[in-house]
Amino acid sequence: MIYFITKATKTYTLLTFLNTWGGRLRPLVKFLPVEEMARATTFQPGTYILTDYDILSDSQVKILRKIYDELEKHPADFRLLNRPGGSLCRLDLLEKLYTAGINPFRCLPANKLPENLNFPVFVRKGRDHYGKITGLISDRAGLEKTIADTQKEGLPKEEILVTEFADTSDQNGVFRKYSAFLVGDAIVPRHIFFSKKWMIKGADLVNPEYIDEEIRFLENNPHKEELKKIFALAGMNYGRIDYGMKNGKPVVWEINPNPMIASSSSLKKPKRRPAHDTFAGLFIAAFEKLNSPQTGAAVRNPLSGSFQKEVRRAFPFNPVFYRSAHLFQHLKSILLFGFYTFRNQFKK
Repeated sequence: MIYFITKATKTYTLLTFLNTWGGRLRPLVKFLPVEEMARATTFQPGTYILTDYDILSDSQVKILRKIYDELEKHPADFRLLNRPGGSLCRLDLLEKLYTAGINPFRCLPANKLPENLNFPVFVRKGRDHYGKITGLISDRAGLEKTIADTQKEGLPKEEILVTEFADTSDQNGVFRKYSAFLVGDAIVPRHIFFSKKWMIKGADLVNPEYIDEEIRFLENNPHKEELKKIFALAGMNYGRIDYGMKNGKPVVWEINPNPMIASSSSLKKPKRRPAHDTFAGLFIAAFEKLNSPQTGAAVRNPLSGSFQKEVRRAFPFNPVFYRSAHLFQHLKSILLFGFYTFRNQFKK
């Protein structure tokens, strides 16, 4: 059994994949909200994938580490991916990649900016994965005004990240956003998005030559060795890396420990269906290899009993709300996938 551990509100990342492209995995997976995990009495043997660790508080990480310390005493029965406190969050990862000479840019909190900042830069929030909140800023005066305006919206200065811009466009001004998953020990290439925009959130260009290039990327997995080293630096066993290529080497934008995998939105551009089918097959095969037989004995939660007051304070949890939200996402993903599949039949 594979236990997929998320914040209670974020099970949709894997759920939508199970309801669309990855139905074969459904019998292998059990969703385990991190709030429910902390309250559990015992843990059954299996593979445990921790996601969302980047948005946990220090007190929540401390509690989870006590659980993982206990489970790690039974390596034959428990396979643990992404240890709490052992996997780097975005800012620490980008700093490490810059220091190691992998990334040519720095990402810094707004309260710790050096004098030799390389412009242009852009600004984003520290704890989300939705990209920039500004365009490119060309000078210090513009940056200081942007930071001040962002603070007025209630964001603490240490949560405002300033990133130096690295241009990875080709000779035609086209940017490529590569993505790949690490699933246990396997690098699974996800996609290439092509765009004339430097901040890429989707596949803007779907010319036949770009679709062919994406398929070759999925089939050949050309960057897997470099990506394995980067995931190892991050201390991760599961997640998705987003990156560009500059001078033949990866330039890493981020690693998301709980990303969307594939959903109904993947059908919005029917020409890319072959790429999604190829990825889904690769991801399913890698995920199936994570499955562990439940042959050992259950392990007691070391936080049971006297620690429960601390746990409930750190992890507020409403099981009725969770199950309702989970059911809503379940139905939504099924209906949307059906809608896009039906619509695309008339676009051929």
